[in-house]
Amino acid sequence: MSTTDLILEIGTEELPSHDLDAALESLAFRKGSPIEALFLSNNIKYSKASAYATPRRLILHISDIPLCQDMLIEGPPVRIAYDEQNRPTKALEAFLKKNNAAISDIIKPAAAGSGDLRVSIKRQDISNAGILPSALAKIAGLMNFAKTMRWNGTGAAFSRPIRWIVALFGDKVLSFEYAGIKSSNATRGHRFLGRDFIKVKNPCHYFKTLKKNHVVWDNNERRKIILSFLEKKRWHPNDELLSEVVNLVEKPCFIEGSFDKKYLQIPREVLLAAMSKHQRIFCLEDKNSALASRFAGVLNGAKKNTKQIIKNFENVLEARLKDALFFYKSDTKKPLTEWAQGLDGIVFYKGLGTIHDKAQRIKKIALFISRNYYPGIDENDIAKAAPLLKADLLTSMVREFPSLQGIMGMYYAKDSGYPDAVSRAISEHYLPRFASDKLPSTDMGSLFSLADKFDNIVSYFSIGKSPKGNWDPYALRRQAIGIILILMETKKSLSLSGVIDFCLEQYAGSETKSKCRQAIQLFLKDRLVSILKAKGQYRHDLIESVMASGADDIYKTCLKLNELNSIINSPEFEQARVIVERTHNIVAAAGISLPEIDEKLFSQEQENKVFGGFNNTKDEFMALCKEGLFSKATDNIAAALSGDLGDYFDKVMVNVDDKRVRANRLALLSAINKLYTDNIANLSLIAVENKDNSRKGPAVKPRQGK
Repeated sequence: MSTTDLILEIGTEELPSHDLDAALESLAFRKGSPIEALFLSNNIKYSKASAYATPRRLILHISDIPLCQDMLIEGPPVRIAYDEQNRPTKALEAFLKKNNAAISDIIKPAAAGSGDLRVSIKRQDISNAGILPSALAKIAGLMNFAKTMRWNGTGAAFSRPIRWIVALFGDKVLSFEYAGIKSSNATRGHRFLGRDFIKVKNPCHYFKTLKKNHVVWDNNERRKIILSFLEKKRWHPNDELLSEVVNLVEKPCFIEGSFDKKYLQIPREVLLAAMSKHQRIFCLEDKNSALASRFAGVLNGAKKNTKQIIKNFENVLEARLKDALFFYKSDTKKPLTEWAQGLDGIVFYKGLGTIHDKAQRIKKIALFISRNYYPGIDENDIAKAAPLLKADLLTSMVREFPSLQGIMGMYYAKDSGYPDAVSRAISEHYLPRFASDKLPSTDMGSLFSLADKFDNIVSYFSIGKSPKGNWDPYALRRQAIGIILILMETKKSLSLSGVIDFCLEQYAGSETKSKCRQAIQLFLKDRLVSILKAKGQYRHDLIESVMASGADDIYKTCLKLNELNSIINSPEFEQARVIVERTHNIVAAAGISLPEIDEKLFSQEQENKVFGGFNNTKDEFMALCKEGLFSKATDNIAAALSGDLGDYFDKVMVNVDDKRVRANRLALLSAINKLYTDNIANLSLIAVENKDNSRKGPAVKPRQGK
């Protein structure tokens, strides 16, 4: 079968850096992605699909698309296509007329009344060149950008105005229109170094033309070129800036400059922020890996006047660093405690007091957590650090560089003579700022980070500002993720309900504390489930089964998950699963309130055996759970009860006519079920593996006994 390549190029005004990543994500041919579904729905086959993005163009290159295809066109459902006498209806006649087909063209017409089965006709050698234009016209609409704009009367929304579209299927131009732009075979080169309106003959010629006109279209290739240069120059690694710069240029060119050594006395974070935030330049290091008074920059293809460009960069950087040095000297003229006094005049949020009030709440929460869950931290240090956590928000440096909040507080605290533990806690209490950010490295940092984040979540929930849908303006989901990651990393057991209740006490007049606590617990539990599923280390049914036993202690929940995951394929785990599942199903099916177990009502040997095994293993099982040895506890209950309980279900009739005996037998089974479910996991939610290795359940009910 003859095949050829497809090129789609969407040329735009300069795209924001972050939108290139979003575009590449949208153009990725992954299983289940919208763009893959679009090609599948049109029965368009291919061997490889690649997407590229530069500031000025988005490119989709698809290889080896057949020139023609056999197409199956579906018509109306059979129940509509034929009447009761199995004669064609007007709907079927209209379908055949529309596709220029006859009754004889219909493939395997089913009998009338065959549900949703549809009549269909087959067309052979349909040219993909006729199918592709309508598909390509939909691709731009599939792209998701954080912000879009409309620039003409068509109403089309895109990150930036579209200026040209190239659509080539082999040497044939695919004609369609999007956002008022007609597709053609005319592309454009680099804005400054290349030519405009260059006609290309086919996909191969297209890439040669881009190369000739100074466009490095492959993002990975641009990154490789830039990284190679920076490594030669001993750059101070900054991956975030590197990713941004890769998306800002079509043809990387490089400059090097320098600045006065006196600015090296400024805190390094300030120096790096001044370079990266405003000028997108990289600081270089000396042979000892210390910051040097030199920088490297990446230009978009400039080859002329580089001396003047370097001079301009140096002048702007000089002004920025001069300001930074002034701010630093000005801020350090008074101690951090004086800056903190101004927090009383800044409202944190309407109804939630000032930032000074927030600092006081953080202090109380930190002391509560420290006394109950983080022993060993000096309370004097907590009392010193709490009022200073937000003090740097008032300084000139943080007003100029908001990303340095906390970091400048650390420097100013050191300058004011506070101990290292206090200054580092001021810096680390903001961590983690996002999901992949580093975590606090000290206990004090973790403690204040937890206290700050708990206060944020509880305070906004208490005034009804909880996240809804995509609406999360106070970044409370990010705060919740921070709490979870810290507790997972530090391996600290902490009762969420205990801390939430204490936090709610800080807000006088709250009459819905119980509802608020439940909502926050559910909110944190949902975030924990998302994190665990995203890790991809655990089966989703195992996560759900552990969560069913509660997630009030995040570290303990993760410990249960790890322990059960390590034995999930063992015979003991399967025995424990069967115990929990069978007892769960028979008790749940009864649906009655159960009395205390009465040994006097036991009439069969198997009842006494199971009850004896339950009593003998209960204390050891609880002791193992208390030590966090959940896999051993699982082995323990499986060994103690599996055999006797199987015999019990075979020989003892649970649902007898005598209501007292029936309730007593159910009470025994309920006690066994609760012993495991309340302390480890509800294994009745574990999916059962079928013979074909597929998993089924937990909807499948096992035998429920007699």
